[in-house]
Amino acid sequence: MDTDRVAGIALGLVTILATFLLPFGSFMLPSGQTGETTLFNMVVQFVQNIANGVQQPMSLIIYEIIILVSFIILIAAGALGLYPLRSGVISILGVILLTTVTVFNPVLGFNMPSYGAGYFTVWGASVAAIVIGKFRPSARRKVAAVVSQPPAEEVVETSSPPLDLFKPLSGEEETRTIQEESSSASESTAGTPPLPVSLNIIEEEITRVRAFLVVLEDEKKDNIISGGAYDRLTARLRRILDELEAERKIMLEKLSEKGSPHQG
Repeated sequence: MDTDRVAGIALGLVTILATFLLPFGSFMLPSGQTGETTLFNMVVQFVQNIANGVQQPMSLIIYEIIILVSFIILIAAGALGLYPLRSGVISILGVILLTTVTVFNPVLGFNMPSYGAGYFTVWGASVAAIVIGKFRPSARRKVAAVVSQPPAEEVVETSSPPLDLFKPLSGEEETRTIQEESSSASESTAGTPPLPVSLNIIEEEITRVRAFLVVLEDEKKDNIISGGAYDRLTARLRRILDELEAERKIMLEKLSEKGSPHQG
């Protein structure tokens, strides 16, 4: 499971525990008095009031219903911790609803209640869930973009990288490769030993290996790949890169000797 979802579940549990265990502040209670209590205890008093058929003014009933809805929203947000962004947004909506009804109290009018630890804990967990849900998936999207699109020249660090690094060769490139191989074959009939592969193929392989190293580096920065896997894969890719560089050097020397005038 992704670390962002694990963190989202933890923040969802914090939201639920805060509504049940931590004091939310000093609010108007069904009895008409104010007292510091948890949001859960307030809702229990509201439900008991309704169950016992206690006569209440309409303004107080509206107040109780809004706080009950806010409580339900916070519990639902905590249960959605597997999806941090959704959980955080829903939780903030619940807190905003609670804040609005307590500041603009239908019974007392405009007032500034004294909020408690539970209130601020839910606010903090909501904001943290939104941050995690908003920015952590961007790491996976970044890696997907690197794999599906050619990296910039300065990242690949090659003098002339292909524009379509991770796409198949175009028809023109395939034709050019076939022509080079055909030319190599014709030269072999004239007595010159053929080269195993054309130079542009080796150049393409070198460029691709360098691009894969860039992808691994980004995955390490975003904590998507473990350190052990990164070290092993990087070492293997660098060995392949060294072999290809050596092969390219040998091929360039052969081509240079082939192009120089014969002595004697």
